Amino acid sequence: MGSLILLALIDSLSIGTLVIPLILLLQPKLKRGYIATYALTLGLFYFALGTLLLLGLGSLLTPLSKAVDSQAGLWVQLVIGSVLLIWALFYDTAPFQRMMHGKNWSNHDGAQRWEARLAGSKSIATIISVALLAGTFEAATMAPYLAAIATLATSNNPLIIQLGILAIYCVIMFVPAMILAVFRFWSGQRFDHGLLRFKTWAAKQVTETTPWIVGIIAFFVARYAVYELFVAR
Repeated sequence: MGSLILLALIDSLSIGTLVIPLILLLQPKLKRGYIATYALTLGLFYFALGTLLLLGLGSLLTPLSKAVDSQAGLWVQLVIGSVLLIWALFYDTAPFQRMMHGKNWSNHDGAQRWEARLAGSKSIATIISVALLAGTFEAATMAPYLAAIATLATSNNPLIIQLGILAIYCVIMFVPAMILAVFRFWSGQRFDHGLLRFKTWAAKQVTETTPWIVGIIAFFVARYAVYELFVAR
């Protein structure tokens, strides 16, 4: 359980779980319902996604492990690992970003793009759509979350216990953001300058850290495939 709490706290420092809530907290006309709606929507998204993964992994774990270790499965791992490793190594380079985002790419980080989406938000529907988009875009790169799901799937606990732990995990993911929200509502706008600086710092750290996490995992996936394909056999 301790390792899952640690993974949840790491997940709490992502764009979706920390930076976007900070953007919402710094909106000129802040409504308490916005931050609550955002956190609830994204939390339910991750709970639903985790539930589907647990159900799928629970029934497919044995045949999946055989497929992964097959000749074709190892080649798939090698290709995926290599592609993700290249993505991680060249993610911050201007040519790669222009190829991904077009001629109008600039050095603006992901936080600024989300800030543009939320600028002047006056409807709950916009907040919900941003939460769902954030979950969709980030889920595949949230390595701690995926590791937590794999840990739950391979445990000996009944499914109902796994789902209960997953629910707690999703709540912990938003603890830092909720603490900041309580502080913001208590202090009013007196410390907005500090929150703005913290948001800028957090966005920079998250943007720089994500490619490294993906790259490390991709390296080990590709390394395992190379060893099994060309050394062990």
